[in-house]
Amino acid sequence: MRLGGFSADLKNYSAEITDVHKSVVKFFWLHKTHSFFIFVIPVCSSIAVGYAVENVTFALIPLVIPVISYWRVHSHIKKLFYTNLATELECAYSESGNVPTSGQLFTFGRSHTVRNVLSGTYKDIPFRLFDYSYEIGSGKNRHTYYYTAAELPVAGVLPKILCIPDGWNLVSFIDTWMPEGYSPLSLEGGFNNEFNVYVAKDQEIEALQILEPNVMEKLMDGFDAFGFECLDSHVYLFTKGAGKDNRESVLGAFTLLKRFADLLLPELQSFLRN
Repeated sequence: MRLGGFSADLKNYSAEITDVHKSVVKFFWLHKTHSFFIFVIPVCSSIAVGYAVENVTFALIPLVIPVISYWRVHSHIKKLFYTNLATELECAYSESGNVPTSGQLFTFGRSHTVRNVLSGTYKDIPFRLFDYSYEIGSGKNRHTYYYTAAELPVAGVLPKILCIPDGWNLVSFIDTWMPEGYSPLSLEGGFNNEFNVYVAKDQEIEALQILEPNVMEKLMDGFDAFGFECLDSHVYLFTKGAGKDNRESVLGAFTLLKRFADLLLPELQSFLRN
């Protein structure tokens, strides 16, 4: 077994990565001898120790080797995947980032985490596209919620609008949640059959200036699984579930972000000019 060869091959890894998990599996498969020593032998040792000493703690010690080895390879290939894709998309990549300081989505629970951040500009508007998670509860009742989200700052103060698809709630553990200081907004064209819209009180007219019929029609046509929020000088787009570490998923989210920007930003800029 050439440990140095394994490490050198990982350090110099240059194969095309379209799916992080598949690339990790392929890397270990191409290094079958090394994989045998870091997976099969520790697992067998763990089983043998468990039978011999009947102590779970001692039995788990050999499993540290495969866990660390897999984490090492997975982390390296994942970083390469996002770094290469960010270069292709003319973005910057960061493994983690700051949690937005505003936005209803980012106020729930604890252990707020922003990961896999792609940042850049689109039509002179800066953006961040990232995976977001938070936790609620504790012990057996602890649950982690995952989202794919985007943040776009604008030059001006926007009316407070929260639009989420009908059938799911930002706070799934509270059946009748509504943002404090907001009220439901009734809209035409069947929009309320697809989305629940909440607007800060006394800002209904401003919201209607943004949610014009053509905008609502396009939102229903391509963003029925997405929510968005306008708040102060930021716009947030989000959907349930973390992005998958593969090219199709990331490019799909990036394309939707650009479509959303093309759809809503002109309306917001028009509103701010007036």
